[in-house]
Amino acid sequence: PRDVSTFADRLEGFFKCLSENSFPIDRVKIIECDSFEERDGRQAIERHSITPGKREVIFCTTDWLAKGVIEALLERKVSIPSEIGVIGFGGLDFCKMTSPRITTVALNPYLLGRIAITMLQELMEGNFESKGVVFVEPFLMEGETLRGWK
Repeated sequence: PRDVSTFADRLEGFFKCLSENSFPIDRVKIIECDSFEERDGRQAIERHSITPGKREVIFCTTDWLAKGVIEALLERKVSIPSEIGVIGFGGLDFCKMTSPRITTVALNPYLLGRIAITMLQELMEGNFESKGVVFVEPFLMEGETLRGWK
């Protein structure tokens, strides 16, 4: 859902990236899900019409959604990534173990953990001043679900 700030930020970053790369925004179709679980990705594909011969990329705001999308596409005999590319978000370990391996936008979990521990330590020491929003630069963890789309 767009009203969850984390996912709204991911969607905003996605559109910013498209714009910076001169990708026509009007070719993007948003399919919203009720939650961020695998079954919701499957259900989204069941509602999505696939146009033969039209190459598409599906951006999922979580890796679990991407996994569900991929499973539903494979059941429909859709070729990934030659017909439809899929990209997830999160960099979860299972992305390396699926077939095809999921291309995902990842965050450095060690850096996130270090930041969390530092913030917790400051709270425990009585420092309750907010540092504001902490931004961790994401990176693309290439799998096999977006090959040939560059």
